[in-house]
Amino acid sequence: MRKIFKFFTAFTLLSFASCGSPELSRYTSRNAFVVDAHPQTSGIDTLIEPYRTSMQEFMGTVVGFTDSSFEKYGPESPLGNLIADMVFDAGLFYAAKRPVADLDLSNTICLLNFGGLRSEIQIGPITRRQIYELMPFDNALSIVCLSPDSVNSMLNYLDGCSGQPVSNARLILGENTRSLEVGGERFSPLKKLYVITSDYLADGGDEMSFFSNHTVRYDSGLLIRDIIFEYVSSNNPLVFTPIEGRVIILEE
Repeated sequence: MRKIFKFFTAFTLLSFASCGSPELSRYTSRNAFVVDAHPQTSGIDTLIEPYRTSMQEFMGTVVGFTDSSFEKYGPESPLGNLIADMVFDAGLFYAAKRPVADLDLSNTICLLNFGGLRSEIQIGPITRRQIYELMPFDNALSIVCLSPDSVNSMLNYLDGCSGQPVSNARLILGENTRSLEVGGERFSPLKKLYVITSDYLADGGDEMSFFSNHTVRYDSGLLIRDIIFEYVSSNNPLVFTPIEGRVIILEE
């Protein structure tokens, strides 16, 4: 192919060299009459229009209200605290109806990720569309039991990424510090820890590989987006979740 290209290039140059400067000998033109510059609406558009209108009305339905803004930023934010608390409460409710007898406030936290929260909640009415924009993924609630070694790996991860949304936990992390409180009490490094999270993260998403070494895992099938819908529609206005030192990253 390369030899052919070289031959063609050489042939072209020789042709131009032998013919001299090219001259335009003749030029013709004509006008074309355009009836409509816009494509006609197809029968498909007419067919789906009622469904489109219905969907727009559904997504525009107001499901709640807030008189505070919930913003997202690390290592801790009002939005992260709000969603983590929602998922934590839903996880406890799910566990109470399943054979997770040893799960309680002293050994259970919620851990999510900022990347899974795709928008923020602003002051005013909250529509279905806004919740879909906040949580567009079909992530479901999972409960994972971690061994002490995996808990330490989790703390290393959280220090490395400068925190993620948590509930029922207080972490103080630094180069030489690994402190975890659960339910207001210092957590023993010899105990197993239940973590309420999403199935995406439990599968190792967002580089949370420490979940792969779990001892027990429960998949609820409850969509986190539906958990948010239920909470928002039942709590009006939303109670603001301030920064309270859930995640502290030390500069050592």
